[in-house]
Amino acid sequence: MGVTTWIAGRLGHDGGHFAISRKYWVNRVFGNWAGLGLSNMSYWEILHNVDHHTDTNTEKDPDLYHYVIFLRDHPNYPWSIFHRLQVARVYCYLVWSFTTAGLLMIEPMNMLLTGSGTRPPTVRLANFRLFFWVKLVFHMLLFPTVMLAIPMWLTWDSSENKWVVFAIRFASFVIYCGVTGLLFGIFSQVNHFSEDCIAAASRDTSWAVRQVETAANFCVDSSFWSLITAGIHIQIEHHLFPSLSSDRVLPLVPIVEATCKEFGVNYKNFKTFPSILDSVHAYIDTLAFPNKPVVVAAEGSTGMEGGVEGGAELTTVTSEGVKA
Repeated sequence: MGVTTWIAGRLGHDGGHFAISRKYWVNRVFGNWAGLGLSNMSYWEILHNVDHHTDTNTEKDPDLYHYVIFLRDHPNYPWSIFHRLQVARVYCYLVWSFTTAGLLMIEPMNMLLTGSGTRPPTVRLANFRLFFWVKLVFHMLLFPTVMLAIPMWLTWDSSENKWVVFAIRFASFVIYCGVTGLLFGIFSQVNHFSEDCIAAASRDTSWAVRQVETAANFCVDSSFWSLITAGIHIQIEHHLFPSLSSDRVLPLVPIVEATCKEFGVNYKNFKTFPSILDSVHAYIDTLAFPNKPVVVAAEGSTGMEGGVEGGAELTTVTSEGVKA
């Protein structure tokens, strides 16, 4: 069920970007309900559609704050003892498995209490309409009700031992959150969190160039990866044209890649999933230690296996920020 929900969430993602239909209400239906079991859609439509797509990989990007206590993914964040564990990949996957629970309950609760979706609260939402906040709370309550409370109520008389009923239903709920969270966490992180992608956010350039250089694609021609990633393996073109549905961006890949090559923009297109995953872990491993510099390729890098090409200048990222 977790895998199916994640794949079906593609409709929620595309609907949230108004990319399914020309009719407003069709996009709103899919945007609000197809992703019901993956993220609080009130939270998502502001913090993802607006803030993440506008300020990708900057300190205003909410996606950088999901795991900040247990997983350090930006050099500007304070280091803690927990971060030493992120050199172990299994630890990263464990943290990422909480993505669904965070987006459905923890992050919306933080938004409700602080009036912001980021930590520190840089994006103020205090002036939003009452309907927004009502929908936020409604979805927060709806998810555990549908996924835990109602199934437990329906199966309550299936055994005389009520602790067994509770344990089975709660275990099912945890497994669901873990599976969807792991898929969500991995496939949403690998496209943005590498040395090149983080360093690109600090450079003074245009919005479009920043969207290209703070993202990465992988396995763009694979139907399998298109299915299992819910279409977000082609991230660069999605950030450039977010109102295009995920099944429409593939023809743009060679055009955008050729244009980037012509104008010297760092376009990263990984041929395999392990190669992009390795690049993410190499970056995360470095941030597991305080004040340890990260050397990243600035301009001219391929962003793929084979190192830096084209005489790229190097930028050093430390816990104090980005230094040329």
